[in-house]
Amino acid sequence: MENARPPSPRSPLLLRSRSGACGLTRRPASPSRQSVPLFSSFSNSAPAALTRSHSAAKHRPQVTDPSATSCCLSKENRKSISCGLPPPDPPANLRKPRTAPSAWALSPGRSPPRSTSAPAQSDARKTKTGFSAWARSPSQSKSSPDPSRAAPVVTAGGKKGGGGGVLGLFRRRKEAAPGEEESHQLRLLTSRLIQWRFANARAVAAVEAARCNAEEKLFYAWLRIYELRNLVAAKRILVQRRKQKMKLPQILRPQLRLLSQWEPHAKKHVEAVATLVRLLGAAAFSLPLVEGAEANSVSLRRCLSSSMEAMTDIAATAGVFYAKVGDIDTMLYELVETIRLEIQGLEELMEMCTSVTSLEMHEVSLRAHMIQAIHCALNHTLNLKSLRLWAALLVIKPRWEHKPRWSPSSLLDQVRIMSGVEAPLRPKRKLVLVDYLVRFRWIVVVFVVLPVSCFIYFRLFLGHVRSAMKSDERRRKEHEENVLKVIKRLKQRDPTKDGLVCTARKPYIAVGMRNVDYKRARHFEVDLSAFRNILEIDKERMIAKVEPLVNMGQITRATIPMNLSLAVVAELDDLTVGGLINGYGIEGSSHLYGLFSDTVVAMEVVLADGRLVRCTKDNEHSDLFYGIPWSQGTLGLMVSAEIKLIPVREYMKVIYTPHRGTLKELAQAYADSFAPRDGDSSRVPDFVETMIYNPTEAVCMTGKYASEAEAKKKGNVINSIGWWFKPWFYQHAQTALQRGEFVEYIPTREYYHRHTRSLYWEGKLILPCADQWWFRWFLGWLMPPKVSLLKATQGEAIRNYYHDMHVIQDLLIPLYKVADALEFCHRETELYPVWLCPHRLFKLPLKTMVHPETGFEDHHRQGDTSFAQMFTDVGLYYAPGPVFRGEEFDGAEVVRALEEWMIQNHGFQAQYSVSELTEKNFWRMFDASHYEHCRRKYGAIGTFMNVYYKSKKGKKTEKEVQDAEAEAAIVEADHAEED
Repeated sequence: MENARPPSPRSPLLLRSRSGACGLTRRPASPSRQSVPLFSSFSNSAPAALTRSHSAAKHRPQVTDPSATSCCLSKENRKSISCGLPPPDPPANLRKPRTAPSAWALSPGRSPPRSTSAPAQSDARKTKTGFSAWARSPSQSKSSPDPSRAAPVVTAGGKKGGGGGVLGLFRRRKEAAPGEEESHQLRLLTSRLIQWRFANARAVAAVEAARCNAEEKLFYAWLRIYELRNLVAAKRILVQRRKQKMKLPQILRPQLRLLSQWEPHAKKHVEAVATLVRLLGAAAFSLPLVEGAEANSVSLRRCLSSSMEAMTDIAATAGVFYAKVGDIDTMLYELVETIRLEIQGLEELMEMCTSVTSLEMHEVSLRAHMIQAIHCALNHTLNLKSLRLWAALLVIKPRWEHKPRWSPSSLLDQVRIMSGVEAPLRPKRKLVLVDYLVRFRWIVVVFVVLPVSCFIYFRLFLGHVRSAMKSDERRRKEHEENVLKVIKRLKQRDPTKDGLVCTARKPYIAVGMRNVDYKRARHFEVDLSAFRNILEIDKERMIAKVEPLVNMGQITRATIPMNLSLAVVAELDDLTVGGLINGYGIEGSSHLYGLFSDTVVAMEVVLADGRLVRCTKDNEHSDLFYGIPWSQGTLGLMVSAEIKLIPVREYMKVIYTPHRGTLKELAQAYADSFAPRDGDSSRVPDFVETMIYNPTEAVCMTGKYASEAEAKKKGNVINSIGWWFKPWFYQHAQTALQRGEFVEYIPTREYYHRHTRSLYWEGKLILPCADQWWFRWFLGWLMPPKVSLLKATQGEAIRNYYHDMHVIQDLLIPLYKVADALEFCHRETELYPVWLCPHRLFKLPLKTMVHPETGFEDHHRQGDTSFAQMFTDVGLYYAPGPVFRGEEFDGAEVVRALEEWMIQNHGFQAQYSVSELTEKNFWRMFDASHYEHCRRKYGAIGTFMNVYYKSKKGKKTEKEVQDAEAEAAIVEADHAEED
């Protein structure tokens, strides 16, 4: 037997830890304090509890009684008890006396006390003052063992021992504790009540959280339903509005036809009704009769009728005089303006007279200097040609003696030119091999380019005739099939392997002079060569629907016999509809209708993803409609266009008016030729252009449509300038400088293409003898050479020579800055002739790449209106003066200077010409906001090249073009992902 553990003089109270194991708590016992129940120990002594270790709890016997198991508090119940929820105390009659034995001695994990004999155990048990609180816990069995009976102890060998073991204490405890069952049940019920309260609290909280969550979801569902209802209502309103818009034209279209038929009859009916009103008024008019006078109604009526007729005649006469007074007032205004200009000219003349004397003295000194130069030249043995030149300089007389019509400022310019004050000092350029190739290039042109060009033109003519013979249904069907081929081809492109999309047209076929270097790199070609048909000419809607490769010669050949024409017809036959819309197109009628792209009504475009969309000014793709012009085909592939038609007549009445003076005076005469200062719209011509032949001479040409009957009246001159043997148009117009102002009638279609045979005046450089009468008579029918063949037969050296020694530029500048532009071009290039053609730049709802100046409508300048600003195309197409003189000339530097001047003066450069713009300066000149928006919206980034890389100057190797192309695609893709 083990040694018995001596009982403690102070009875410890047994507590349970939060983990479920029993714990011992020792509390100092005062003699006057009674033992507290189990629940008191839970609530008061929990902080001082000493929890028994897990090893002690492991040796504790298992309790199998369900009632004992139910008394063990759960973790949540113990937590609620420790948080200050005291259970109700048991009744006083159930409280255990202090004489209960120690709870620690009776714990299930303790072994029987060690003693050498059974009486010693009995004595030890007698020393205890009472049972512990643990004996009353619900975990004990219901029956208490008899304390007087000693339970046999089973030893390791299986034999029974003495009766002083723990079982004897249990039996004795149960017998000594009356009312234990009621206390145990009370504690059990109290524990269950606390559990139910806790469970109910948790359930209430969970229900409340679920209710809040459900209310929130219900609210958001209701809010979404409300938004969907609003969206559906808005869509219904939009659909209803569009239905009304579609319904309105359907209702008005037949009514408009009736109204147009009613208009000629309305005037007669109005006049008849007015006459009837006058007669009724006269019949109903009554005069008061006084002093008994009697009136004869018949005679009175006759008198009134005669009076009314007399008043009618007086009103007609007054109207005639009023019109004459208006004309006299206009003439007086012009007379006052003329007098003012004469006074101003006299003042300028008085100012210039003071400088004439000094200029004469300067001229005398220059002549003396020339005499000295002759002596020096004689000493150095000059040739006969140089002697003749110097002798001619000696006998030069002032030119103003022969041309008194010049202004004093022009006299000053002439004197300065004679004295060499403004002559540029440029070093002479040494001739190289390419100079001789260019000089004798006419041999290749005459024997190769002209015959092949004639054959190509004949083939194109046959193709146009064959296309015109097709029915509208067949052309429409072929168009749809070709569009499906383009869509299928675009969908075959692999963005990871294939390059950027471009057309399959050869680089040299483009009419422009710049190098099409972007096609040298890897690219994905889409063939559009089949789009050459005129699909429809609608006379009622005044619309021509054409495909992009229809050229100007083809469409005028089809429309002019119907007395119809495009509102803007470019001069050269080879210019196509697609190039003029995606790029830049202008004509002499642009001062009324704007650029060629402004006359487009609708377009069909195949986007990067293969979708076919139709864009107009007012549909859902209106932003694409305004973004395509000037985009160079970098937003999509255009497959058809609907263009505005206007009624025309058989002939054009052309007035040639010569002008002389300074560049500023020539610019003002040009502006007055189509924009009268008094705003009289009746004096605005249908066509206008001006050619400046030198710094002091120009010819303004204005045209108005005329009928065949008017043109064939006696005394009128009809000039069919389209015949091959006729002089070139610009040389014919130059004769006005000697003949003075004259008028002639030109067939309308021949006038449209007046610059085709001579390519303006570029033909003089290509074929120096092509303007001679003998060449025109014998070989003129082969003209003009096809521009694509000219570019195909020139090598890299000749092409670079033209870039450096040639100027092909169109400067689009505001009308009021034309004089400044002419002076700047004269200083930089000394290039003549210069072509001037006005055009309107409309104020659009979107800010496109090309737009008028901000606030232009507030200045009320000449030619401007509230809806458009008047611009001018200053065309420079020739070799500069220094090149003709054999001096050094840097064409690239001159182009940079012109571009910088245009940027500073809100000008624009035609994108077909050679450009030296950097990317930064390119977007300083053109507005990129709307263009970039369209590229992002319609997926052009990564599929089509940026317009800058497509229009900038080439002269790079294939690898450089590929690298620049790939880098641009990567940068654009990054921008697209960020957006």
